[in-house]
Amino acid sequence: MCHVHDWLELTTGAAAVTQARLLVREHAAQAGFRDDGGVAELLTSELVMNAVVQGASAAVCIRVRASSPELSVEVRDGSAGLPHRRRPDGERGGYGLQLVAALASDWGFELEDGGKRVWFRLRSE
Repeated sequence: MCHVHDWLELTTGAAAVTQARLLVREHAAQAGFRDDGGVAELLTSELVMNAVVQGASAAVCIRVRASSPELSVEVRDGSAGLPHRRRPDGERGGYGLQLVAALASDWGFELEDGGKRVWFRLRSE
């Protein structure tokens, strides 16, 4: 699933979130992208955690592209289940895509062979 140039297969489980956040931080810094408040890392965490939960048995992959003033993050997983915004519930979550929709400049998803790709873009001022 990740065997395409510039995609990285993340480690399994919750460690994938930490790995993805570090990757986004590095790309943003190298490109001079200003991420005041860590919004890119927060949104990346939400997408990766959703992918880990939804695509439990498949690899989770990430691609990050950054050039000031835009940063793009794409996450692939092995689930064909469509992402949807849930009504937030303090006990079960539901805040992930609500945050992405509220904070990203743009976001979306595409079904692909063997799963889906969910993405967001941020623009710095």
